[in-house]
Amino acid sequence: MCSYRITGTARLCSDCVGRTLQPVAEPHCSVCSQAVPPGMPS
Repeated sequence: MCSYRITGTARLCSDCVGRTLQPVAEPHCSVCSQAVPPGMPS
């Protein structure tokens, strides 16, 4: 768990999370961006 989760600045958090973010899966839900199985309505 991040030691800055409560007091971290937006810049610090975005720099850190930027190392682990991945592109949104295709296909994905248009509301929450979670991956959906192929053929399911998104």
